[in-house]
Amino acid sequence: MRGGVLIGIERSHEGCERFEAGGALSPGTGWRGLLGHVAEHEAEDGGHGEECLCFVQACAQLDDVFGTLMREALAGEADGGGLLAYNYLSGEPITGMTEGRPLLVRTPDSRLTLANLARAQVYSAFATLSLGMRVLAQEGVELDSLFAQGGIFRTQGVAQRLLAAALRAPVAVGRTAGEGGAGGSFLAAYLGTAPTQCLEDFLSTRVFADASFAVIDPCARDVEGFAAFLDRYLDGLEVEQVATRAVPGGLQ
Repeated sequence: MRGGVLIGIERSHEGCERFEAGGALSPGTGWRGLLGHVAEHEAEDGGHGEECLCFVQACAQLDDVFGTLMREALAGEADGGGLLAYNYLSGEPITGMTEGRPLLVRTPDSRLTLANLARAQVYSAFATLSLGMRVLAQEGVELDSLFAQGGIFRTQGVAQRLLAAALRAPVAVGRTAGEGGAGGSFLAAYLGTAPTQCLEDFLSTRVFADASFAVIDPCARDVEGFAAFLDRYLDGLEVEQVATRAVPGGLQ
């Protein structure tokens, strides 16, 4: 599974927070399948376009398509080229959505390229997470670093870099982060020690004691680009709301 994201947040002077954003790239999986089929048909028909040939060579297996799309995101414009994506398959309380409609919206002067599309999809996966972090900021939480885990981090250095930009904090990813994690299991284990040990100590001494992490700091260009994307994301929420009313169906 490439979609889920588990975030452990280390915050100054106040211990540790942890929350989960599940299925963040489910719509991204749809793009993966679509583009993978295009590559397959072009290969069967003997297509010779230089870009398509590169894509076919890189996407021998469907999972490779995801890796190709993720890496392409780093080549996109910092703000996603004016593209706007919503990865809502269902409602989202943080943005006040009771239902979801996956949307890709662009203006006539936006730059619709594979790299910009990929970056907009990843940005969208972290947009609600970024908004949720504002709630913690309002409670006086100051982040030192974040520990991230989930399938989206299997492509090394991509989602990690863009998440660091979205949350304006260093992001640490372990060697096995891309395999996902049983968050509920270790929280259940923690309940037995909660009376005598804080969660921060439990994580550092038992869960991550022998783990090695790679850390990426926020890049100024990405931070500025994500901020521009998030402003556009917030302004466009009305489009998402209208879509839920105009197009029946969907998950609650």
